[in-house]
Amino acid sequence: MSQENNERAKSVKRVMVVVGLSLLFFLGVSGFFIFQLHQQLISIDEALSSWGMVLALKLLAASVLLAAVIGAAVFWNIRPLQRELVEAFWQAEESGHEVDYLNRHDSLTGLLNRAYWDEMVLNNIPDLDKFGIMVFVIDSLKLTNDALGYTTGEKVLVACAKCLRACVGEEGMLARISGAEFGVLYPWGDDKYMASIYEKVSQELDERNRAGELAPMHISAGWAVAKGQHDSYENVYTQAYTKMVKGKQLNRHFVSDSIFAVIVEKLKHVDYFEQGHIDNLLALSKEFFEIYTGNVYIENLSVPRFEMLVRYHDIGKVGLREDIHELASFSLEDRLEMDRHVTIGYQVAMYIPHLASIGDLILRHHEWWDGTGSIFAYNKEYIPAECRLFAIIDAYEAMTGVRPHKKPVTTDKALHEINKFAGKQFDPTLARMFSLMLRARE
Repeated sequence: MSQENNERAKSVKRVMVVVGLSLLFFLGVSGFFIFQLHQQLISIDEALSSWGMVLALKLLAASVLLAAVIGAAVFWNIRPLQRELVEAFWQAEESGHEVDYLNRHDSLTGLLNRAYWDEMVLNNIPDLDKFGIMVFVIDSLKLTNDALGYTTGEKVLVACAKCLRACVGEEGMLARISGAEFGVLYPWGDDKYMASIYEKVSQELDERNRAGELAPMHISAGWAVAKGQHDSYENVYTQAYTKMVKGKQLNRHFVSDSIFAVIVEKLKHVDYFEQGHIDNLLALSKEFFEIYTGNVYIENLSVPRFEMLVRYHDIGKVGLREDIHELASFSLEDRLEMDRHVTIGYQVAMYIPHLASIGDLILRHHEWWDGTGSIFAYNKEYIPAECRLFAIIDAYEAMTGVRPHKKPVTTDKALHEINKFAGKQFDPTLARMFSLMLRARE
């Protein structure tokens, strides 16, 4: 209960005590005077004693009634305040329990938190002759957050925590000890038992992954057992953590590939895939390379890297809010949200081994020739040749391709826009080469 409510409760008690004592005093004084009056009447005339007795009883009854009315009036006015204070008391009790719960538990997963884990380790480990520690980590949670959004990442966290709780049961103390890591403390140690727990967790997550309800969930783990009474918590925890890190490294390619498959499937729905966007870009680039193979201006351009850029340039869009892809026009806030896709794409690419080589291309594929088109401000030849060529081909396909919110323009009009922005948005040499290629079709 708050200090203010405590003071109000004390005030109510004081009022009740004062009123009660005042009524008792009033009844006492009234009784005393009535008794004195009765005695005086008897001494004057015994005949008046009966009448005096009746009068005394009436006066006493009137005093009691008056006291009852005053008491009821006071109680009636104080009762709402009393109810309010009682309610505040119970709310304070509930709030106290809630605060205690939050102090001990992680708000997202409902598991015990790191503070309580440290408290239990400090208080209990010195008394244990033997104990075991398991450390779990959700593989590539950052990749899930970057590529599929933090909402999906949180769902994965909660689902994995639920799986761990079910598999660990009451045998060990389970806690979320950092962002993607969980710890289990056993008051005894058994390598085989802890290995079976990891197998059980892995099987449970595999079943959930096959159901396909969420992004792929994978967990790596390490465990260790105290080898003697003097084996410290720090030593056992370090052994378990080191094994967990090794397991995570071994699982990295498998995990990134499984998440990558989900990302690619989602990308189909946000990058005009069904309208032939990627196929059109690949066809235009193939035509360009067939004509200009050996041209000194593009001798540093890697065709394989360019084709990978075409396929995955917008991979960062899967990490944007979902409604952004349905908008016909952008506000400033929408534009800032859309601009995030290059940095998200870069982060995703650097987590996926076979995309790491084009991470820099994904990051820079919206750079302008004059350096004004991006916060990175690369310009001219500092922009990779793959990005400079891609900017032209992508702009042309965006203008002439089918889109839900606009009609395609003619080749002449598209080339007019490209030549108009040559030297500003586009590499002027590549823009001229691309225009000559399309004019040669006529």
